[in-house]
Amino acid sequence: MLYVNHRLLFPSLVYQKDFIMKNPSSMKEDNKKSDWNKKVKLYKFNWDNIDFKKEEQHKKWNKEQWPNLKIPYIDTLPEELDKEVKNYVFALDQGYLNEIRRCSQQGLQEWNIPKPFDSITKEICLAIPQSYIKTAFYLLSDCIFNEKTNYWSRDDKKNILCLMLYKFWCHQVDRGRLTIRGFSDWDNQYIREKKWTVEGGETRNRAEKINKLLLKHKKQLDEAMEKYMRMQNMIANEKKY
Repeated sequence: MLYVNHRLLFPSLVYQKDFIMKNPSSMKEDNKKSDWNKKVKLYKFNWDNIDFKKEEQHKKWNKEQWPNLKIPYIDTLPEELDKEVKNYVFALDQGYLNEIRRCSQQGLQEWNIPKPFDSITKEICLAIPQSYIKTAFYLLSDCIFNEKTNYWSRDDKKNILCLMLYKFWCHQVDRGRLTIRGFSDWDNQYIREKKWTVEGGETRNRAEKINKLLLKHKKQLDEAMEKYMRMQNMIANEKKY
């Protein structure tokens, strides 16, 4: 046993164009519009490549392990949220871009270092690459570009971060871990949203909608694996007798 985790699949940043960012609200002391500006590059994620690889890995596993049992592949996010995440545009300067790449590379390297420990100790060690990966996606969420204002988005960055992390980790870790701390952290984010937002308000409604969609998605993941789990139990019971 090598105790090596499988290689993680990362989406690639695809360059769109150069852009001059101007602050729409910044004012000088004389109340004239500020001439502040910043050169950035606009990027979008290419999620399609890793979505394709995840599906192919699933099909390969299904064919090799259970050739007579078709286990359906479930997409990495509910369709509505998936479309949203795929449409994010990021306005990055070189400093952000360098740190995003560094954290992603460190996360990948740390994830694949052999960890021949018991499950609890191994989980503690895996917090290191998880933190690197979360930091990379946090930096991206901090630079979401609003094409209507031509400026960085003012939307709730924590929700955006959770959705990207959920999509990233889906089919790369056990489905039961997707929403917990260390991965997407949506469970904790939803609790915070319910505590600090006004019921019936726009922010709360969005949180409720996301939660409803993710719960439905997790249920689909569970149902897709039910046949596989039943077969495992049947085989285990047959070996006992």
